[in-house]
Amino acid sequence: MLAALTPAERQDLIMSVGVHVKRRRAKPMRLAGLIDKALATDSLDEIADHVNLRGTTILRKLRSLKDLPEEVQNLVDWGTSNAGLSFSVAAEIARCADGLDRRKLAQLALEHHLRKDDVQAIVQRASRAGCSVEDAAEEILKLRPDVEQQFLYVGMLDGRVSDDVARRSIRRNLAKLVGAENVLAVRCGEGRFSVVLNSAGAESKSARQHLSSGKLQSFINEIAAS
Repeated sequence: MLAALTPAERQDLIMSVGVHVKRRRAKPMRLAGLIDKALATDSLDEIADHVNLRGTTILRKLRSLKDLPEEVQNLVDWGTSNAGLSFSVAAEIARCADGLDRRKLAQLALEHHLRKDDVQAIVQRASRAGCSVEDAAEEILKLRPDVEQQFLYVGMLDGRVSDDVARRSIRRNLAKLVGAENVLAVRCGEGRFSVVLNSAGAESKSARQHLSSGKLQSFINEIAAS
């Protein structure tokens, strides 16, 4: 079974799907690609049987992640973090039929620490009331006590330095610019970066002049290589 996969790929799938989070050796987006590759020779039911799953639900959810915008896919991980989307939240976002809504929901989820239930409630509210996801999110967030907004910045890296060097350099330089306590997370991978600042950092004069939409990418690439 799983003839389309290499032995290493089969092992990644087996050791990452339906097991305890600490034992997972592959991230969700890699698994989404492996499942698609395996479907060349096996059905979802056969894949589920091979990895000891009772059904195909999690496999379908993993595959759905490929419907997320490319800039969002790199942010998906198993658990929650300041600079990422948990698998459960990302899978709910992927269920949205509209691509623009998926992109906006991902941004809202990162900025407001939305949980799976929050995303479900926003989607249901938007559908039933015929309103935008932004308006639906505003209504849902009013029901949550003491919500601190965060600000997400994403873009492309030019590849001048490795991801690890870029991550350290971006964090160090942003800390000098807005204060280390205001830089919540920095992530670099697969040619992309994501930065999360709290309100104090994002709204500071020193940040606004560099992180506007027209200057963000060139500024981040500059400090990533410095």
